[in-house]
Amino acid sequence: MKRRPPSVPGTVFPTGSGLKNHAFTRYLFSGGFCNAVAFLLFGVLYHRLPALGAVTVFLLAALLTMPLSFVLNRLWVFASGGRLLPQICRFVVVYVSAMALGATSLGILLKVLSAPVILTQAVSTVLVALITFVTHSLWTFAHRSPRDSRGHDR
Repeated sequence: MKRRPPSVPGTVFPTGSGLKNHAFTRYLFSGGFCNAVAFLLFGVLYHRLPALGAVTVFLLAALLTMPLSFVLNRLWVFASGGRLLPQICRFVVVYVSAMALGATSLGILLKVLSAPVILTQAVSTVLVALITFVTHSLWTFAHRSPRDSRGHDR
């Protein structure tokens, strides 16, 4: 099975036509689906375990959704065939950082903009989505050339 690059080499955002050529479009669909699953898990867990509190349940739902997000990003969004363990480690770093960045940016935006919570959450979500897409493109699932023992390209 031939693997396709996420976009034209040297670019991060889509340049071709059609969904199959747009890693960013696939990323949006994948993220939307994973967020829907996390939201459903949040509802079920919060209903069953209200004593944990909303923040703990949010984090638990996000962590339970992480494997699904990794698989969709690796196989469908970025079509990456790189080494699995390093990709998992990089993905976890980006995913957890995105959770922290989302919570932090939400708090800052609420104070700075004094805007409604839903609006600030939307702005925070868009910012985090753009940052994580670029990070996954250039680091987590980047197509790397093999290196020799001294770190030089072969």
